[in-house]
Amino acid sequence: MDEYYINVNGIGNSLNESIHKEYYERLVTAKNILTSALSIEEKYEIFIRNYYELEKELLCISLQKMLSRVNDDSCVFDKMISIDLRVMNLLSSARAYIDHGLNELTNIGDGSKCNPMKNWREKYKKENASFYFVEHLRNHVQHKGLAVHNITSQSKWIENFKSLEHSCTFIVKKNILEKNLNFCKRALNNMQDEIDLFEYLREYVGVLSVIHDSIRNEISSVVDNSRLIIETAIEDYSNKFNWNSVGLTAQHSKSGTIIDSVVLQLNWDDVRLELRKKNRPLKALEKQHITGKLTEQR
Repeated sequence: MDEYYINVNGIGNSLNESIHKEYYERLVTAKNILTSALSIEEKYEIFIRNYYELEKELLCISLQKMLSRVNDDSCVFDKMISIDLRVMNLLSSARAYIDHGLNELTNIGDGSKCNPMKNWREKYKKENASFYFVEHLRNHVQHKGLAVHNITSQSKWIENFKSLEHSCTFIVKKNILEKNLNFCKRALNNMQDEIDLFEYLREYVGVLSVIHDSIRNEISSVVDNSRLIIETAIEDYSNKFNWNSVGLTAQHSKSGTIIDSVVLQLNWDDVRLELRKKNRPLKALEKQHITGKLTEQR
């Protein structure tokens, strides 16, 4: 015989109450929805951290240029490998975010929510040339070759020779991509022979952050309601059992054997709320840059 109940795990039968199957299933569904929502936020956090590492690496290369005049072949090779590593990590994590997001969204709502990731992605592939190009570049990197074909470090005087600015550019060569017969020809339309990849990556990251925020908004009602279901259960049974909610668990058993259980805690879901608060949409990212320029010149 199937039994459903809420108890305090490890206390025995003193704190125990039977519940209906339907209520137990609501708790299970709510937990699964929150788990999927957290997974989407975690994959996005990994994607953003990889972008952070790429930005940081470019700043480090420029700093090395400022501090050292050594620029032999081995030094250039090391820089290219370093940038390629971070570009590959960024593009791989972007793909993981998209693929995992598609899967996780099927667990949220009634099943119709499996479309937002696909719909938003297809929209920007049609409307944004940078997003379209980087999507195909990711496929090239995964199956054919590296993304970075040249790297240059520049130093130039600015503001009437008041400041010497150091910067780094990494280049994708159009003719190398054209040798990959599977590379989308339309993605290379109107591209220069040497493509400043960082410009395109910044816009790509910005677009994916807008997609992420749009998906958040689309699933927010069902996710918020799922958290409320578990919050209400925690409050109701903590009061009923006169307990602090630690170990509060909903269980399904059959003939005395536990089949499944749901721990009624939300501290793990607080991580999702913190990630949502932390990771705002990165709009117009391609128009922003970091500088170490002094505020005043002597």
